[in-house]
Amino acid sequence: MSATRIYTLYTLSLIAVLAAKFANEAKSDTVKRYRFKRNLMRLVLQKNVFPQEERRIYISTLIYFIDYLLQIPIDLTRKLRNE
Repeated sequence: MSATRIYTLYTLSLIAVLAAKFANEAKSDTVKRYRFKRNLMRLVLQKNVFPQEERRIYISTLIYFIDYLLQIPIDLTRKLRNE
């Protein structure tokens, strides 16, 4: 396995762990969940460590995972999409 591949998998794992940690920290605080979700989404979109041919798969999978763990009300979801 190449060093780039290992680094990519490591980065994906860290983001997934952060999402789980944030979900646990903000169980009933929707504003906090929104902030965590927004920050993680930005992190995923700004990180450019993913191999070009697999970038779309990695990013969409991570965003789906984050969206699942950090569920927020529809009005905050719309606000997040607009940002």
